[in-house]
Amino acid sequence: INVTKGTSSYYILNANGSGYKSTAYIHNGCKTSGGNKIEATSLYVPSDERLKNFKHDVEIDFNKLKLIPKKYFSWKDKNMGIETYVGTSAQEVQKIYPNLVGSDKNGQLFMNYDGLNVIALKAIDLLYEKQEELNNRMEKILNKIS
Repeated sequence: INVTKGTSSYYILNANGSGYKSTAYIHNGCKTSGGNKIEATSLYVPSDERLKNFKHDVEIDFNKLKLIPKKYFSWKDKNMGIETYVGTSAQEVQKIYPNLVGSDKNGQLFMNYDGLNVIALKAIDLLYEKQEELNNRMEKILNKIS
């Protein structure tokens, strides 16, 4: 990973050790804390719609989403930190959303958590719509009773 300092930010360029090539923008404050860890107050990745060819909306299957483990964990490699983290298993996500998982030349899996976040946002949208539908049905029922 190459980290380049800008005027008030840092850029992570060509992080392709995992087979991916990307550029990220870290705004206001970045430091390395040893090992493979970079601490930042916020991270921006390219998302301008002018850079994208949108295809279709994300489809959600709640039964599949429930299968993704949501766990606290610590890294087996002590150099990665001894803290408790929140995450999931790339192997399990790969079964449901294979396009969110990649691997390096050694077969180690990496996940696109940003993509998983968009899926979670879509699921929230659907739950909100369902809640609105239930509220409307409840209101009609109560109006008939009154």
